Amino acid sequence: MATHTKEQRLRVHHLTNLGGLIALAGLDPEPPDLLLGALLQIANGLSNCSARQRHGLASWDHKVLDERATGKRAWKSDLRRGKVSAISVLLLIPFCI
Repeated sequence: MATHTKEQRLRVHHLTNLGGLIALAGLDPEPPDLLLGALLQIANGLSNCSARQRHGLASWDHKVLDERATGKRAWKSDLRRGKVSAISVLLLIPFCI
């Protein structure tokens, strides 16, 4: 059985989180070559952004993550109260993969 260092585990966790951000942005259906091209273009553009512009871009992130967190809390609350049926769970499975 292979053993992994703490640094390797942290790197995998970080890369997984980045993949999750791609999915949150709705870009996961796009082909990898298009994603890489878009990310390279964004990286080039970011080098010319002021701190204020970067803050503005980051605020979009906070809005999306806040909305997602609110939805997750509501769903968990409904689940605890028994308001989420087996059908609801089955309908969510394709979005969780």
